[in-house]
Amino acid sequence: MEDWNIDTEENSLEDIKVPIFKFEYNQAKKDMFTNTQEDDVPSDDEPIKDRSILEFPNFNIQKEVISTVSCSESIIYSTYTLSMMVFRGDLDSIHEMWQSDSQEFQNAINEPDLRGNTPVMLACKLASTKNIYEKILKFLLFHGGCPTTKDLSGWSLMDQAVCIKNKNIVSAIFDQLYKEKMHKWVEHKNLVLETLRKLPDFYMELNWEFDSSVIPLVSKIAPHDVCKFWKYGTAFRVDTSLVGWKKLRSKRRHMSFYFKPKDYETNVYEEIFLVNHSKETIVYLFEPLDPEEKSVVVNDIINTEPMQGDVKLLSYKFKPCLNWRNNHVTQKLGPWDTNKYKISYKGQMKYKKKAKNVGPCVECDYFNIEVDDPVAVQFSFPSQNEPTRTIIKKSKAFLWQSTNFPFTLQDFLPILAMIGEANTSVKKLYNFLSNENLLQKLSPNSFPVKVDIPLTLSVKAVVTFDKFQLITDDKSLEVPNYSLQSRKVAQKILTCPKKRLLLMNLVI
Repeated sequence: MEDWNIDTEENSLEDIKVPIFKFEYNQAKKDMFTNTQEDDVPSDDEPIKDRSILEFPNFNIQKEVISTVSCSESIIYSTYTLSMMVFRGDLDSIHEMWQSDSQEFQNAINEPDLRGNTPVMLACKLASTKNIYEKILKFLLFHGGCPTTKDLSGWSLMDQAVCIKNKNIVSAIFDQLYKEKMHKWVEHKNLVLETLRKLPDFYMELNWEFDSSVIPLVSKIAPHDVCKFWKYGTAFRVDTSLVGWKKLRSKRRHMSFYFKPKDYETNVYEEIFLVNHSKETIVYLFEPLDPEEKSVVVNDIINTEPMQGDVKLLSYKFKPCLNWRNNHVTQKLGPWDTNKYKISYKGQMKYKKKAKNVGPCVECDYFNIEVDDPVAVQFSFPSQNEPTRTIIKKSKAFLWQSTNFPFTLQDFLPILAMIGEANTSVKKLYNFLSNENLLQKLSPNSFPVKVDIPLTLSVKAVVTFDKFQLITDDKSLEVPNYSLQSRKVAQKILTCPKKRLLLMNLVI
């Protein structure tokens, strides 16, 4: 291009004048350039007097308008660029974005689009149309995609994968959920260790009994159990005997659940394990997944029917129980003075089954929120064909609170949560005591010495914390010299569906 020579002797800078061309992107289809009437443009004979010839017009282009703007130096990514790439099945562009701008990629990988789907959820919903979406989903999961993401209807990524019956996708999601569970376990373990350091060294028993005001003789027929708890230093042990219930008969084993720092002087190398005293075996609950274990568990997941239970608390009342003199009911439970409270609540439970998404959907319709196309909407909202059932339930529970117990409920909840991973009864107790509404009502320096909680509409469980005493040694926490056994064999994972269900709940 030839240089422009401006004759400043004939025309001074004050005499230079050219029109300013204003670019308005939103009106590009109408008048791209304004103030460009023929009369405004000077002829060759007229002097140019405006200094603004040296100014360059400002272009105001929003990032959301254009998907990408390519240039020789960089690529500017829009808000939904990654979702657009997923929709188009463009794995190469996704890989290029991950390599060229990793920070932008990480910001977008778990960001919902205008339909409420994250890129990994969108890939899963489109996986039944083309095989490329399966590869995209695995790539996104491996590079930071959240495996627990949900869409606007509340369905999880695993629910969507089960709905399309894709074993490869279910297996990939299962692997990521397992890794995430192990990461959370490390975080929870640190919380438990901190809690154990605060608590005194003690022995305590949890008595479990069952009763009903509707069904007679339940307390005589239903199983009962005593959980023995030892805590010393940063270790604890829980002994139980009830392991099952079949044909009105309880199945019992002497089982011990240990949480103990690694001891390389013995044959125990894990921090959490299960001891079967009846069979003299030790099992690591968090041992790496065996390929055969994973295969049968994934098959069980695929054969399930995705369902969703939405529980909404309509009312919650926490009131002291009063006697005929209108005084607070007090009771002596062991050495503890307690006050009795009544908990009344009303909840709404809504159940629904997953319906398959229809498709395919056109990209221009999906990324235009003003389009009310039923196919595009199906990617966001629940289908009218999803069977839904709503139940409104009223129930009540009783709680005996003590303010002179050696520690508080808040201090004990992290330990109770860990025990609940291996004991379904303790998990129900934890779910009840960890309710936010209950924690707000309880005194911060109190402990529920006795709890009367409903299990079904007609059966309730009565749990009592009893026989508390301080201990001075860790003899009860010594690990017996039993043989190590794999979880697959000890828990009968390959042959017992109920054991596989326990492992499934442990992972996901």
